[in-house]
Amino acid sequence: MIRKISQIVCVMIITVMLASCKNTKQKLQEHVVTYNSAASDFKGKHITNTTARGYINDNKIELRIETDLVQNEANKSATSKIFPGLIKEMIKKDHISKELVEEGVRFDVYYLADDNTLLAKEIINREEINKFLKK
Repeated sequence: MIRKISQIVCVMIITVMLASCKNTKQKLQEHVVTYNSAASDFKGKHITNTTARGYINDNKIELRIETDLVQNEANKSATSKIFPGLIKEMIKKDHISKELVEEGVRFDVYYLADDNTLLAKEIINREEINKFLKK
């Protein structure tokens, strides 16, 4: 009787453990939801809004960082200098998940002017993430 109960308990524990394991697609979806729910807390100079969009079939997350900057060469030049630091900070704060990158998820990060035109873009994948962490 005790052996039978022990077997049932073991099966239940294994089932719960397997059910709690998430695959990459589930983690991707969860990261997007978490990012968007905390987006209003995302602070930075000139940043007005930020959103995440997940593409499960492409194994990628798109992060759009909207700013109040005007699209011009001076702002593009300034952005190219500050954007890598922002990316590094986002990785440290898990806005860009190292775990997901290591699992093969690509992050496309867009830094946009006030008219939603592109000021800077970075693609964070397994090869590129270390470049930002070393800076």
